[in-house]
Amino acid sequence: MDGAGALEFTAPDTYTLPIIQSSGVNPGDGPTNLSIHDCIFKSDRSAISIFGGISVDIFENTFEYFDETPFGVSTGYYAIRLGRSDDVLISQNSIYLDGAWDDDDDGVAGIDNPQPTSNLTVINNSIYINPIDAARIDGINLTNGSNDFVVDHNTVVIEGLSPDDEGVVGINISMNGMSNTISIRNNIVSITRDNLDGLKQGLSFNGGTSTVEGNNVFLSDDGSIERLVGSFQADNLETIQTMYPGTTFEEMTFDFTSSVAVLSGASLSNKNLRGQFLA
Repeated sequence: MDGAGALEFTAPDTYTLPIIQSSGVNPGDGPTNLSIHDCIFKSDRSAISIFGGISVDIFENTFEYFDETPFGVSTGYYAIRLGRSDDVLISQNSIYLDGAWDDDDDGVAGIDNPQPTSNLTVINNSIYINPIDAARIDGINLTNGSNDFVVDHNTVVIEGLSPDDEGVVGINISMNGMSNTISIRNNIVSITRDNLDGLKQGLSFNGGTSTVEGNNVFLSDDGSIERLVGSFQADNLETIQTMYPGTTFEEMTFDFTSSVAVLSGASLSNKNLRGQFLA
């Protein structure tokens, strides 16, 4: 699916759509060699939903949700959702969710994988989330992994004021079995959302063999339970940097007018080393 091309229909599973505003893209169970790129998604509960896919590429799409309620408000909101898939690349997508959800019974996530998936790469995506209310917020939530997961050079910003004690996680990964591998490298996570007494986590991961290095994690101190990396809190900075080399804790701000992350600290200025919002 090439959203940059002309509007046309060429085959049962090949569409070219520049702007998608209703039910999003759901190709059914088991798509193979599927590519979705250069599309603009607006107001969809699950803008892209892929289950049972093999060789799936999702890249250079834009997801824009402002002060409106997305369609189908009964099961949570996810910009990209997948499961039971193999060989998936999610890269260079811009996900912007601002005030698009108000339901403390369901969750919100930029990228969500609730069912076993293998060989998943999530790289250089920008995710901004600021819902009115939610049961839980995840920038990147990858669970039930059954083989290699790579999460590199992504930027996750979660802001706002929650009316409840919601859980907020920048990047969450869990694997089924210690023989599987996780790579979490060179990501930026900034969580300044005030979630009262809820749990706030920068990087959360379990299961598998993990490589976690070169990430910048910043959590604002608002009285919530705060875990920067794994189970370690702000009083364990030296331990974090020893166990996870190259971890930094620089605060960052977000420029709404240009959709560019403005970073503080020289260690964050090299775009080749850090994730970034895409212009």
